[in-house]
Amino acid sequence: MDSLCRIAVRRKVSRRRRTERGRRAAWARFARTDRDWDWTYLLGVIDFKLGRMQNEIADGWGADRRLRVAEIRAVRRLIKRVVNNRYLESVTAPHRKRWGRLNWKEGQQHERSVEMVLYFPKAKGPRDQAVAHTTFNALSRRAERQRQADLDELFRLMATHIQRWWD
Repeated sequence: MDSLCRIAVRRKVSRRRRTERGRRAAWARFARTDRDWDWTYLLGVIDFKLGRMQNEIADGWGADRRLRVAEIRAVRRLIKRVVNNRYLESVTAPHRKRWGRLNWKEGQQHERSVEMVLYFPKAKGPRDQAVAHTTFNALSRRAERQRQADLDELFRLMATHIQRWWD
């Protein structure tokens, strides 16, 4: 009986080592491909770890595992949306259709710098340019508010649920 216990323990230890090697390999692939050390990198790290948690919980046996997986999925969806940062593009699509993409050209030459002039190609005249700039600025603020709302929701969900996410 003693030898059977030792064999079972060896198998369990061997399985843990393989699992740990797999985890380290997955982390190494992630760290190798992403060398940006900014706040979106940190969100990528959180997303990576939440993905592993989600898989472990989904493969588990808890009665509420589907609920936990759904909570993690919602957080990961918000992380992807914030990291992709497509807020301005989605908000300004009608504006681009009407006024064109925001362009720039060199303006007046100064002693140490060159003035940069921003313009919209479809806007005719200074009044149209002013209207296009004003609406673009308002849309930019709206896109920033949407991004901030997603970040707030992301961290609210994490604060509410994270202590229940374990495998």
